[in-house]
Amino acid sequence: MALSLNLGNLYNPRAPMLLLEEESLAKLYSTAKLIKDFKICVDDGRAHSVSLDLPPELGIDMGPTALELGVMSYAGYSQQFSL
Repeated sequence: MALSLNLGNLYNPRAPMLLLEEESLAKLYSTAKLIKDFKICVDDGRAHSVSLDLPPELGIDMGPTALELGVMSYAGYSQQFSL
């Protein structure tokens, strides 16, 4: 499995930010676009996106933090493959 991270330009919503490849899997893409202050919109290049933000004391609390999204993603992954 190969993992490459390209920080690229946060203002270009189509710049690949994360590419994960494995021979048996399709390529996964993710992009991030800074919207305002600390609010960031991340998407998978298909039809799904999530807004990330910081807690009220640091941001405007319009979405989970990146760490919270990672934990939620792991919970969803473990639930999906435990069925």
